[in-house]
Amino acid sequence: MLSLDGRLVALESFRNRGINEIIKKIRKYGTPSIISFDRKVGSETVLHIASLFNVSLYLPDYNLREHEKTLLASKYNPRNAHERDACASAVKALKSYGNKLRRIESLDLQKNDKDKAKHMILNGVKLSDTITYLRTMKRINNKEADILTRKQTRQTEKIEDYNRLLNKLTRIKRNLNSIIKENVELHKRIKVLSIENDILHWKLKSYNRELRKDIEKDKQIIFLKNRIKSLKNRIYSQQIELNRFRNKKKTGIRMINNKSNKDNENRGSTKDKKKDLKELLEEIINEYREKRTKKQE
Repeated sequence: MLSLDGRLVALESFRNRGINEIIKKIRKYGTPSIISFDRKVGSETVLHIASLFNVSLYLPDYNLREHEKTLLASKYNPRNAHERDACASAVKALKSYGNKLRRIESLDLQKNDKDKAKHMILNGVKLSDTITYLRTMKRINNKEADILTRKQTRQTEKIEDYNRLLNKLTRIKRNLNSIIKENVELHKRIKVLSIENDILHWKLKSYNRELRKDIEKDKQIIFLKNRIKSLKNRIYSQQIELNRFRNKKKTGIRMINNKSNKDNENRGSTKDKKKDLKELLEEIINEYREKRTKKQE
C-alpha cells in the first residue's frame, strides 16, 4: 500500500485469507483511492475489493514482466514475489497518472485538498473538472471559514459576555453574601440593643419612680415648711393678739377699778336723783288727782 505521493504505507502478504479479512486490513490504514493489479485482466478478488471501496481498478495495458516488476518495486524491498507484484502494480498506477498528479502538486492548495484532487483524478474525474471543483470548494471553504470565524467570533463574544455576566453574578453573590452576613450581624446587634433599650427603659421607669418619690418628698417638705411657716405666723399673730389682749385686760382692770370708784361716788347722787324723781311723780299724781276731782264736781 502506497500513499498518493509514493511513500510506502504497508507491505504484507498472506495466503488463504478471506475477502473480509483483506478489506479489514486495508481499512486499518484508511480508504484507498485506487486498486491496482499487475495483469491486464483483473481477478475476481481484485474486482470485488475495488467494488466494495467504490474506487477505480487500475489494470496495465499488458501483463507486467518479471524484470519490470523487480525494477519498479526495488526501492520498497519486498520480501517475496507477492509483495513485489503488489508494489510494482501500485507504482505503475501512480506513474500512469504522473502528469496529472504533478499538476495537482503545483497548485496552491493545502495538502488535504491536493489529496482530494488526486483521489478524484485516480477515480476518472477530469483534471479541469477537478481543479474547478477544488477552486469552488476553496471559495466555499473560505466562505464557510469566514462564516465559521464570524460564528466563532460571535461565540467568543457570547462566551466573553457570559463570562462577564458570570463574573458580575459572582461579585453580586459575593456582595449579597456579605450583605446577608452583615444583615445577620445587624439583627444580632438590634436584638442586643433592644435588650439594652428594655433595660434602660426599666431603669428609667425605676428612676422616674424614685424621682417622683423624691419630688413627693420635696413637695411634702415644702408643704411642711410652708405649714410650719404658716403656723409660726399664726403663732406670731396669736402672740400679738394675746399681748394685745393682755394689755387690754390690764387696761380693762384699771378701768373697772376706776369705774368702781366712780360708782361709789355716784351712788349717793343716784339715790338723790331717785328721790327727786319719786317726789316729782307724787306731785304729778297728786296734781292729776286734784284735776280729776274737780271735773267730777
